[in-house]
Amino acid sequence: MTAATSRRSRGAAAGAPNNGTAPSTRARRRLPLTAVAVVVAVVASTTFAGLLTSTNERSKVLAVARPVAVGDLIEAADLAIAEVSTSDALRPVRAAERARIVGRRAAVGLVPGTLLTADAVAAGPVTDPGKATVGLSLKPGRFPLGIARGQRVLLVLAAVGRDEPPTTQVGTVVAVGKGALQGDRVLSVLVAQESVAEVAVAAGDGRITVASVG
Repeated sequence: MTAATSRRSRGAAAGAPNNGTAPSTRARRRLPLTAVAVVVAVVASTTFAGLLTSTNERSKVLAVARPVAVGDLIEAADLAIAEVSTSDALRPVRAAERARIVGRRAAVGLVPGTLLTADAVAAGPVTDPGKATVGLSLKPGRFPLGIARGQRVLLVLAAVGRDEPPTTQVGTVVAVGKGALQGDRVLSVLVAQESVAEVAVAAGDGRITVASVG
């Protein structure tokens, strides 16, 4: 056999088609790439589903709008409403509970921009040494619109005699309710203990007008 014939024989053997007993190198390389594509698709779909669920499961909660020192009364203006994703680790107070929170005292210092949690609000009724709560039944025009728990107010007591000037007392609203007639309001106001008698008598005579203060 000549050298040329030998080279043609080896060339023919090298170029012989695959007999199907083993996959080609190109096919073997294609399989891992296909598996990677499947994994990427599954991860992407799972991530998207998680983001969609997180977006849908959002709740309105209370956030701190103004600084409140430990023991101070929480006022309506101290709170804001925020919308956040639900979480088992973080449990802020729901926005629907705002009326229950206003008028309570801060158990810890409240920092603006943080979410309000139940542990940050002191339990129990509002109490303050040297102060007492008095009830007021007011007609429309005797109180500002939108009056709410936690607001600081100025009680203007009209004098009995025409020539006497009115007197004023500072208080904090701790409860608001509807009166017997439409438009009436019943307020519970925290005032200085030495002023309770004067305020109670003026309230019974219908001589009190409530004004909100900053």
